[in-house]
Amino acid sequence: MNERFADVWDALENTAFEAENLRVRSVLMTKLRDYIMNQRLTQAEAAAKFGVTQPRVSDLVRGKIDLFSVDALINMAAISGQRVSITLDYEPHGDNGRDPVTADPRSKDAFRDG
Repeated sequence: MNERFADVWDALENTAFEAENLRVRSVLMTKLRDYIMNQRLTQAEAAAKFGVTQPRVSDLVRGKIDLFSVDALINMAAISGQRVSITLDYEPHGDNGRDPVTADPRSKDAFRDG
């Protein structure tokens, strides 16, 4: 049986919050890469502007999503003068039927709404 997913992030992760975290990091990384290209910055110039090393910018440009936290990406955006805005859309059971308010059961801080 073939399982269907709303998008690639849902297919890659086991929980709705893990998929959403990947989705957010992907958007932030894409916007930062677009910024670098639109400003015609070298990786060294982008690194200086973002306050990181050139290899870190290389990881960003190459899409190494697993190496970046949401916080790190927001910091890079803010330091470069970009503004991050957030929109939350409530879906009672996520895009794929997984309960979005259930924490990872492997976490010691796991919780369940209800």
